Amino acid sequence: MTSFDANAQLQRTSVKLNAPLLYRTTYSWRVIQKFGKECIAKGDVLYGVLGPFKIYVITDPDDIYTVSNACLKKIWAYDLSKPWLGEALIRADVPIWKKHRKIINRAFVQDVIDQFIGVFNKESKLLVKDLIAKAGRGPFNPVDYLGNRAMEITFQTVMGISDSGDDVIHNHEYSRALQSLFNLYAQRFQSLWMHSPFLYNFSSLKKKEQDLISILHRTSDKIIQKKKAAYEKRLDNSDTINTSGKTFKAFLDLLIELPPEEAYTDKEIREEVDGMVVAAADTSATTLRSILVLIGSYPEVQNRAFEEVKEILGSTDREIEKHDLHKMVYLEAIIKETLRMYPTGPVQPRYATEDVQLKNYVLPAGTNCFMLVAAMQRNPDLWGPDANVFRPERWLDPSTLPENSNAFAAFSLGKRVCVGKAYTLLSMKTTLSYLLLNYHFTGDDTKLTHKLDIMLKPASGYEITITKRNRD
Repeated sequence: MTSFDANAQLQRTSVKLNAPLLYRTTYSWRVIQKFGKECIAKGDVLYGVLGPFKIYVITDPDDIYTVSNACLKKIWAYDLSKPWLGEALIRADVPIWKKHRKIINRAFVQDVIDQFIGVFNKESKLLVKDLIAKAGRGPFNPVDYLGNRAMEITFQTVMGISDSGDDVIHNHEYSRALQSLFNLYAQRFQSLWMHSPFLYNFSSLKKKEQDLISILHRTSDKIIQKKKAAYEKRLDNSDTINTSGKTFKAFLDLLIELPPEEAYTDKEIREEVDGMVVAAADTSATTLRSILVLIGSYPEVQNRAFEEVKEILGSTDREIEKHDLHKMVYLEAIIKETLRMYPTGPVQPRYATEDVQLKNYVLPAGTNCFMLVAAMQRNPDLWGPDANVFRPERWLDPSTLPENSNAFAAFSLGKRVCVGKAYTLLSMKTTLSYLLLNYHFTGDDTKLTHKLDIMLKPASGYEITITKRNRD
């Protein structure tokens, strides 16, 4: 099999990646879509140059699966967050990732996740209460409401701290610093000259980054030490949360209580906790925002989802239980269809440390590979002529789904697949259930535009209108 660089046919299909456009968030999503379509049209492989980097773009589901398993190393861009996240699972180098992944998998088994449903219930009810002020008052942006509650859920299930007393201060300070740091990293990524550590260290962004990281580390360290002290004194009521009469251990508690042969240092604990907060809170809030616009644009989808939830829960205001969530197949279809059309990680980049055999080419060692998941998930050859249509029903009939299961990779594929997939689905199902039972949503997805700002996020058109719902 011939390598990329020696293949004449591939060179004729290659394109020059437009770095200025790709690095401007307003245009980057449109540029990614353009390259995705061109890649599919030219055999699912493209080659280009982005500044000093050789980039190989792929859209074939089997090739993406192969690269996901063979290329475990993340690309250079993930190093931007190393001063903050260190070797957290989300960006760790391969040897550390392999060691930590085996341990962290135990924190996301179904039995552990089911214990979080009390928190999901409580925070979803509070979200319903928060939104009352917006009912019947015209279009508004729900980002703050969704983001605040997603962060509260994450703080409680990951760090194990409550939403009362001093912990509220921790949550709010941490959340503000986190969003500012996201913006800073996006700004640095978009400025090619700021990729140089030498130039960056003399910039005003460097000092701001240090200040923000100091806030995040200080908050996490304080919580960790408090938890460790409580555990060492064996104060069971200090390292658990009580919701709806149930107790459970948060992700942080599980790390603190590891046996000596697996024990993490305080620095490693902080890195993993901070990484989990990033992975859980922002992605959930972003996806929920898109879902509300979409169901507000398709009344028949919203009505069917409402009827499903009402039938499962009945007319009472009882709390949602784990067996209820597993019955909500249409609600799950809505979440998956949203992630198919608008995956929070539309581009999944990896670095090839060795030659990798794909279907028709060999990916050379020492190069970067961009897996265009967003393009693959809208490929008409895989998803049919309605690939660009929001149609949750496709997930209810296996015959309407692609024969190749790798064609859906919103949670990534292979060995570095998202460890929190089940957690995310149950959390969003719970939130959507309460919202659907209490409000009717109106939106317009034809006005929805996106930007690529670390993750895929709505840029405009995400305003919704809500009215109180009559359940009868």
